[in-house]
Amino acid sequence: MDVGSAFSFREILKRKRKYLRFRHKGKYRIIPLRAAYPFSAEKKLRTIIEGIALKFSKQYNAWFFNHVEIWKERQRRYDSWDSEMEFFLRELEQEMELYFTSSTEFNVNVSRQVERVSLFIYELNRKEFGRQVEQVLKEVYYGSDMWWEDIKTQWIAEFKVRTKNLATSFITHNRDIVLKATQEGWSFTKLEEHMRLLNESFTKARVNFIARDLVGSLNGILEQNLQQSIGIDYYLWFTMADERVRGKPGGKYPNAVPSHYAMDGKICDWRNPSIYSKNGKEWFPRTALMPQQHPGRDWACRCTASPYMNALVDEVDKSIEQEESTNA
Repeated sequence: MDVGSAFSFREILKRKRKYLRFRHKGKYRIIPLRAAYPFSAEKKLRTIIEGIALKFSKQYNAWFFNHVEIWKERQRRYDSWDSEMEFFLRELEQEMELYFTSSTEFNVNVSRQVERVSLFIYELNRKEFGRQVEQVLKEVYYGSDMWWEDIKTQWIAEFKVRTKNLATSFITHNRDIVLKATQEGWSFTKLEEHMRLLNESFTKARVNFIARDLVGSLNGILEQNLQQSIGIDYYLWFTMADERVRGKPGGKYPNAVPSHYAMDGKICDWRNPSIYSKNGKEWFPRTALMPQQHPGRDWACRCTASPYMNALVDEVDKSIEQEESTNA
């Protein structure tokens, strides 16, 4: 395994291509491999976020259901418990603020778990990238990763912001539901059903979305940095090729805009997310139906970017031909 720069990668590639031309007297195209998506990392992150969500939802539910009889009695007397409810929610907000800003549980224990997830995604990307480069060099090669620590720190900070916003949103929605229930005179059964639906949304849909969005984003950022660190500016956009691909005919979201399905197999440029190519030579502006971002940047995007090295190989081969013609 070697670690170096874009310049040294190009020089090693040049030596390898000279060797291939000498042995085989021909040009060999590189068929890009689909990069693996870190589904297991998404699952791990989802479990971490669920733990935080359940901490506050369980605390709220315990308080709420301990006050069932009070609720029923005050309904019979047409009394309101707005002030009591507001007092509890303020206490919960204060506890939440302490949890996210100064608790050891979140800022040390949870942060370490999240860091391990980020390292797993990083190692998977290195492995996948090494597999791609090995097609060309017949050996594994990486560029400098001095950028990784900053990216990891920013990603963990984003995780903290997103999870805190999730908890805040839960309290806000609960306040709105109870306020509406008291104003409209809901029965306890109706209020209980709305609370159940809120908890399901809070612990499932929102948690799943945040985990997928964070993992997809980090995955895309790592792909870009690993590739550009050795001078690869072009990539192939690949979807997951399943029914959840946005814009896929016959899939779950056939009319989604932007359509990620429309980008599948297209050649793209890391330096300009507004263009694409079918052959690496002719470039076109992306249409209004296409995403104007790189894979992983759109919300909850699972698409991946495989390095397109044929353009770089063509440049190296051309330089070899020019040297051979000069020395002939």
